[in-house]
Amino acid sequence: MGVGYYTMVTLSYVILPVLILSGIRRKKNTDEFMSRDISDILKGVSIVVIMLHHMSQTFSPPGLLAPYQSFGYLGVSIFIFLSGYGLSSSYLQKKHLDHFLRKRVFRVYVPFFIVSLFYVILKFMFGSGMDLRDAFLVSSGIRLVSGSYWFVIFIMIAYIFFYFSFKKFEPKNALLSVTLLISLYWITCLLLGLGKWWYTTSFAFPLGILFAIYKDVLIPHIFQRRFMYLTGIIIALGISTVVALAPFPLFPSIGKTFSSTTFVLLIVFISIFANIHSKILKLIGVYAYEIYLSHVVLIVFLRDFNSIEHVAIFLLLVAVTAFGLHKITARIKF
Repeated sequence: MGVGYYTMVTLSYVILPVLILSGIRRKKNTDEFMSRDISDILKGVSIVVIMLHHMSQTFSPPGLLAPYQSFGYLGVSIFIFLSGYGLSSSYLQKKHLDHFLRKRVFRVYVPFFIVSLFYVILKFMFGSGMDLRDAFLVSSGIRLVSGSYWFVIFIMIAYIFFYFSFKKFEPKNALLSVTLLISLYWITCLLLGLGKWWYTTSFAFPLGILFAIYKDVLIPHIFQRRFMYLTGIIIALGISTVVALAPFPLFPSIGKTFSSTTFVLLIVFISIFANIHSKILKLIGVYAYEIYLSHVVLIVFLRDFNSIEHVAIFLLLVAVTAFGLHKITARIKF
């Protein structure tokens, strides 16, 4: 293992925990739940975990990075929960879905298209190149640059589920509709033999909708019975994690689905009683989607993290690319 490996271990087990723990403050009341600042900070934590997950996959064996390699999907589940929560909270305030699909889906797809096109250009410049047909398929997103871009496809599908459900039904029934559609999505992915990462975190989306609709009831209820809920969540998370690691058919899929959901519940539980204050994590969270898109395409070309220089160059390129992508898409009116 090179110096780069130990740099990543330091990032994983020293710097990230310090950023989180040093910023935790106990809440004086439960009125503030999943504010914009807290959501951005949680997105920041999530994208760092996701990046470490993908970077750890370049090491074999992963050594101390094994937990990040195995449980990176838990970071994605927070992302998806916040998407469901944010969409629902916005709808409950505005009470309309005007231009929803155009705005929401394009905000996801356009940066994805730009990064995919960026990959094609890099491929021609530094790789073996590709014919025009492949260039079109990749840049349009019909063929994914990496399997890690599954999230882009899923979140657009989830947005369509949300739009259809909230356009047709009242919020309570819309929640049921989204849950049923996500269930169909889960089953379809399983039957098609897609990777577990395509669907095991999907139920975090309706869970976010649930808390947005019923937070005024759920938060006080959880607060009053906090010890019972904390015990139940920890037990459920432990059992589901064991099931996820079991070498039996369907067990990993079911276990990861339940572990991702219970992990989100644990984060929700903590956020009821405490806030995290971190300017660094908040800044990272603001650019989280752009960082996600950028690091995936860059890791295709830069897969050697054995030296500290390679880790530093990779992180710098991700930061510059994400910032540039954010500035470009901010100029586009959806």
